Amino acid sequence: MHKEKNKFKRILWIVLTLLVLTLTGSTLYLQWYALEAGGNERGKDLETSYAFMYEHYPFLSHWVDSLQRENALRDTFILAEDGVRLHALYLYADTLTAHTAVAVHGYTDNAVRMLHIAYLYNHDLHYNVLLPDLRFAGQSEGDHIQMGWKDRLDVLRWMEVANELFAPEGSQTRMVVHGISMGAATTVCVSGEPQPPFVNCFVEDCGYTSVWDEYAGELKNQFGLPAFPLLHLASWATRLRYGWDFREASPLEQVKKCRLPMLFIHGTEDTFVPTWMGDSLYVAKTGIKEIWHVEGATHADSYLKYAKEYTEIVKSFVERYNIPKDMNNLPKPVNKVCHEESFLSVPLILCMPERTTPVCRHVYGGQPAYGLFAGQDQACGQSRWNPFRTDRTANGQPAISVGNGEGRTVRGSRSGTYRRRRML
Repeated sequence: MHKEKNKFKRILWIVLTLLVLTLTGSTLYLQWYALEAGGNERGKDLETSYAFMYEHYPFLSHWVDSLQRENALRDTFILAEDGVRLHALYLYADTLTAHTAVAVHGYTDNAVRMLHIAYLYNHDLHYNVLLPDLRFAGQSEGDHIQMGWKDRLDVLRWMEVANELFAPEGSQTRMVVHGISMGAATTVCVSGEPQPPFVNCFVEDCGYTSVWDEYAGELKNQFGLPAFPLLHLASWATRLRYGWDFREASPLEQVKKCRLPMLFIHGTEDTFVPTWMGDSLYVAKTGIKEIWHVEGATHADSYLKYAKEYTEIVKSFVERYNIPKDMNNLPKPVNKVCHEESFLSVPLILCMPERTTPVCRHVYGGQPAYGLFAGQDQACGQSRWNPFRTDRTANGQPAISVGNGEGRTVRGSRSGTYRRRRML
């Protein structure tokens, strides 16, 4: 009997030891698989990333080549507070403008794989653009993928950098933050933090509700495994090793704190980040919000399937909301045609049609406003009005100089008048 008991104890200990080793190994594997992405070869492989983008978005090849020939697609680096070196691509708009987009890439992607969104904003909407490489991606350092949670702190810093790069002299940018997949989750996490005054709105495309929800779904879909106990152990191990856990990383909780307008985009056939996650984020968001359910789109391919519609929806959203916050309280100005010269007095209201939507900027206390007059002047049938520069009048007062795309300028000064010249 004694021998039988000892034998049973040995077997029990062996079973328990094997179970512990199995759970430990599985936990470490899950952590490595999810947060180091099997080495994250895709995110670090820039050559393959460019090839992928040119294959799926052929129009990018000529555009990127032209940018690189002109040294217009540039690199910049910063050091995070913990000493990690971070990288971003950036490019200026074709005309001086305050309008700026920060576009955030997805899981195991990099800045290069967001060039189609850069094209949307820079080529189509005439925005300045900054594309950060999140940690452990592209040319950025880092030892693991942060799933958008701690990335939110890096992106907040990149937003400040973008404002420093692109702000017109004496002013600041008007910024939208746009993310896809994990980049959308990052964007939502950013939105729940206190915002700099130059940030006006957000666009999130197929972001998840929380890292816990996303991993629980993938455990079931890919491996047929329940969340317990592996996800609990992996979350605990991530807390010990990296200082955050899967439940803490919650865009759903962050979006509840967002006070700026947000556009939600989600494919109806998305199984990687199920559509219900996008709907949950939308419901949790208070204040100004819009949602576009992209019929038939799978994960992160809404732009690929419907580039024209995607561009128009984003354009419509940012035209309404990427404006100075205090402009929402302005009286509606009269949009005059430019067949003849006209004058307006201080407080100065600059009003130009932006295709079908008037875009108006103003001056408080005689300080110059930087107007973005992108789009076509329908009344005159002429090319885009673009901001040109600020200047000084003969008496030393601040002035506004605006280029009409054809070498002519119109100016408004603190002295009380704004003159809009006839375009022939």
